[in-house]
Amino acid sequence: MIALLLCCSVALLLCCSVALLLCCSVALLLCCSVALLLCCSVALLLWKSATRVSGVMQPCV
Repeated sequence: MIALLLCCSVALLLCCSVALLLCCSVALLLCCSVALLLCCSVALLLWKSATRVSGVMQPCV
C-alpha cells in the first residue's frame, strides 16, 4: 500500500511539473488525472498479484 501511494504521488508530481512548464492549464489537469489513474491502476494490480502469490490477502486500506 505504501508503494501504491508513493507511486501515485511521484507520478502526479512529475507530470504536473512538466505540464506546468508547458504553461497550459487544460493540459495540466488532463495530464495529472491520466497519470494518477494509470499509475494507481498498475500499482493496484501489481499489489493484488503480489498478495495473491504470497497467499496472504492484506486489507487494502
